[in-house]
Amino acid sequence: MINPVPKPVFLKKPKKRLQAKGRRLFRGREDDAYQDYIRGLPCVFCIAENRTQTDPTEVEHIVNKSHGGYDRGDTLPGCGYHREQRHVQMGTKAFARYYGKRFDLKAMAQKFAELYEREVSGLSYTGEQNK
Repeated sequence: MINPVPKPVFLKKPKKRLQAKGRRLFRGREDDAYQDYIRGLPCVFCIAENRTQTDPTEVEHIVNKSHGGYDRGDTLPGCGYHREQRHVQMGTKAFARYYGKRFDLKAMAQKFAELYEREVSGLSYTGEQNK
């Protein structure tokens, strides 16, 4: 007896993310002015390692927007070298463990958000009104 030909297995197509045309997926979690502010700062990881920054500063999210993160309070300035290190070489968890021993990433991101708020509101770092 000849074995019958097995039936082909049809895999389900992956669901597409719902996104309205022309709109961003995570509206309300983005702040372009804050991202520009972060890009104007030096890489915090290069400073921690006493390394000369060779790549331009990028916005590095501690908590991704797809996991409930926002721009303010969840981002740090990082260079391309450390972005490559985080996403390709080490992975996000190992990167967080490695640099988390040196400083609290989430607390540092919150501090940058507070400094930005002070600068936008016109207060100096001592809490006095700028003229």
